[in-house]
Amino acid sequence: MEQLGLRRMKRLTEQFSATQLIRIFLTHEGNLDMIAPVHWKIFEENMMESLTNTMKYAQTSVVTVHIQVLNTMIKYMISDHGNGERQVIKGMGIIGMEERASTVGDVA
Repeated sequence: MEQLGLRRMKRLTEQFSATQLIRIFLTHEGNLDMIAPVHWKIFEENMMESLTNTMKYAQTSVVTVHIQVLNTMIKYMISDHGNGERQVIKGMGIIGMEERASTVGDVA
């Protein structure tokens, strides 16, 4: 299952990169077998929302998506080299990402 999830995320990043002027690096560490299908779905949906927001606001050409499986949690980070914002106003996209993540347990 982890190969399907990771393979799908790679395909999504490749498709996004092909239509936008952005390079996306997808990295991972730890035992991906620990990631449940519901987690992969949340990762994919939140990644697509993050990439959309990056294109709208970040003014960057590089994004890194990193999945780290630890003993008791999965750490999922999306970062870019954009200009950043002093204050982020949560719109429907960010609220949706938080809600999806909160459905499967604690979010750090």
